[in-house]
Amino acid sequence: MKKRLLLLSLMVVMGNLSMGENFKEGIYLGSANGYKGEIKVEVKLSKDKIEDIKVISNTDTPIISDAPVNIIPKKVLQTQGLGVDVVAGATGTSRGVIAAINNAIKSSGYKTDLRRVKESKEKFTDKVVEHKDDVVVIGAGGAGLIAAIEAKLNGANVTVIEKMAFPGGNTLISGAEYAAPENWVQKRGAKR
Repeated sequence: MKKRLLLLSLMVVMGNLSMGENFKEGIYLGSANGYKGEIKVEVKLSKDKIEDIKVISNTDTPIISDAPVNIIPKKVLQTQGLGVDVVAGATGTSRGVIAAINNAIKSSGYKTDLRRVKESKEKFTDKVVEHKDDVVVIGAGGAGLIAAIEAKLNGANVTVIEKMAFPGGNTLISGAEYAAPENWVQKRGAKR
């Protein structure tokens, strides 16, 4: 298994660098718009590979933007290309990080489009997982967690499934309005 992974890694690197010219060695800065604001990166290039990537500033929503800021540079270093997937739940930040890395590499004078090197797809199983719970709640945002609590208070066995590595859902990014009883929206609707 390790030999196959090593061979695949070598093929990706060799395939990428055979598409065009070598890199110009150095450290380059790049920036792009994320979901809410500018993302800046520092990319270190050697003659034949991307050596390091650091996100040096990020104005997107904390917690939500942490995943793409940490994951995407590692994937780019691993694949030596920008054809990596965005992080679910943080598409805007993901695209901003990828674009900032691309802009840094372009500022070095490199002309070949690194987005052509695609990340290998993970293999998923069609194995069926059985739950013996009464209720399965999809999403650990405010609404999902309230539903889970209410189900549990009413005697149900509950499982909560969340796609992100942390709870919060849309509640994390809705700074203006929160679902709460007797708020102004509910009172205005009652008058009609």
